[in-house]
Amino acid sequence: MDLRRILLNLKIARRSLVQFKWRTSLAVLGVFFGTFSLIIVSNLSGSLAIKTEQEIDSLGKDLLIVRSGIVRRVGAGTPLMSGATNLTPEDARAIMDAVSSIADLSSAGYKTFPVRYGNTVLKGILVNGVEPNFQDIRNFHARDGSFVTAQDNHDRNKVAVVGRTIVEKLFGDEDPIGKYIMISRVPFQVIGIMEEKGTDVSGADQDSQIFIPLQTFLKTLVNKTNVNNVYIQVTGSEF
Repeated sequence: MDLRRILLNLKIARRSLVQFKWRTSLAVLGVFFGTFSLIIVSNLSGSLAIKTEQEIDSLGKDLLIVRSGIVRRVGAGTPLMSGATNLTPEDARAIMDAVSSIADLSSAGYKTFPVRYGNTVLKGILVNGVEPNFQDIRNFHARDGSFVTAQDNHDRNKVAVVGRTIVEKLFGDEDPIGKYIMISRVPFQVIGIMEEKGTDVSGADQDSQIFIPLQTFLKTLVNKTNVNNVYIQVTGSEF
């Protein structure tokens, strides 16, 4: 009896499908597109999560960035930060001594300058004054050659580690290591090439920048004692 009822129901269903082809097609399409949309959303969510994780890894693990300034909120808009010029490497060392949960930290300054090699001039290139441990804290290392050393920083050596985009635009197929570039009319010897990072979340090219010793940056290029950022690598559960 149950089998007959099942067969009867199947016949009725088949007859309905034949009689209402257009409605059936729309129903099938609705199910198809609904399922397809769920798959797309799921894939996009997974891709976004992976991209976010990659961006965090590219910044450095357990990273805090200290900047000098005051955060002000105007109305309901995005908070604005006013810069100040009183953050120094000595402040960074004081923070290191005062906070036990800090594994390491690195002071850094930055400013844009024109950079020249031969007859080629690149304008508005981001030049970073950094300490040797910057590459480990920020997870951004020299791929070829070497990074700035403690001796370079102490002696204020005019050495530079350049990004891949800088290499391509200034040198083409020429090996840049050992060559001299002009940063704001000051000669710097290229000692290394950074690993490729690509663009960050804002779309900025992370390979279009140059790294030099912090003390060289402060005393030779900007003639200041303050830094822009202190990158702090923390440890433990307090943060």
